Amino acid sequence: MSMMLDFITILWVMFVFLTILAGYSLLRDIAVSDRTRVKQRLAAEFGTGSAVAPSSRLFTKRARPQEEHPTADTFHEKCQAAIDQAGMNTTMASLNVKSLALGVGVGGILALVTHLWAVALVVGGFAAVLPPGCVLIKRRHRLDKMLSQLPDVYSMMARVLRAGQTTMQAMQVVSQEFDEPIKGEFATCYEEQNLGLPMELALRNMAKRTGIAEVQMFVVATLVHQTSGGNLSELLDNLALVIRERFRLRGLIRSLTAEGRLQAAVLLGLPFFLFVLLYVLNPAYMHVLLEQPVLLVAALVAELLGAVWIRRIINFDF
Repeated sequence: MSMMLDFITILWVMFVFLTILAGYSLLRDIAVSDRTRVKQRLAAEFGTGSAVAPSSRLFTKRARPQEEHPTADTFHEKCQAAIDQAGMNTTMASLNVKSLALGVGVGGILALVTHLWAVALVVGGFAAVLPPGCVLIKRRHRLDKMLSQLPDVYSMMARVLRAGQTTMQAMQVVSQEFDEPIKGEFATCYEEQNLGLPMELALRNMAKRTGIAEVQMFVVATLVHQTSGGNLSELLDNLALVIRERFRLRGLIRSLTAEGRLQAAVLLGLPFFLFVLLYVLNPAYMHVLLEQPVLLVAALVAELLGAVWIRRIINFDF
């Protein structure tokens, strides 16, 4: 009877959560429809290659032939793109092996030591998530650093263009004067053009590799300038100004949400801290909870949903 009540309670919690999520998704679609359309247009523009790349080894992972009906990237391709954006020299298969080995190793050792199979299974699952989590953290740090370099990069390119140099020469200056990671991206784009890849495809490859909207805007501006003309140096100056203003706004948002982020960290870490503390002080008391793995799984799911919900509140695009 108690198990049936627990199951009904879990169903009610899931129903309430899904109802709230559906309402939030509807309001979000109404509120940010313009930003969604912009992202869809950028994704359609840079989702696939636009020409047949030469057979050089430099282009093996960079370009694909143009398709009449472009298809979305597969899950494996998206994961590999995230690894590349993190600047890690590894593959998706290698990352899967590391996750599996870490999860099985940590879970197996914990199960042999404590004989608590439910806890070992949960801890092993969290351990298996650590390698992909590290990739996402490194990816975010690398992209943030690259984004912080873009205003100076565009200002430098604008000055080079006003001096009478070409776009390729401006990209070469960036690859020589700046640090990683922006240096490597522009150097790769410059070398691809030197080895015979059309400039349009080289620029599209760079936009797709980085996945940053500001780089995609630069690529669109450069391609439009090639076909229609215009003052590219002035456009780059304006783009650099926009990025600096976005950084100022993001700093303001982070300062205003600092208290909320600290509260979120405390609320999310408190259950695990209390569990470990009570298990050390009174193991017999905690064994009653460990005998109910369903409650543990439900608590972890609720904790995960709460973390996602708090993140959606204090982190947003602008």
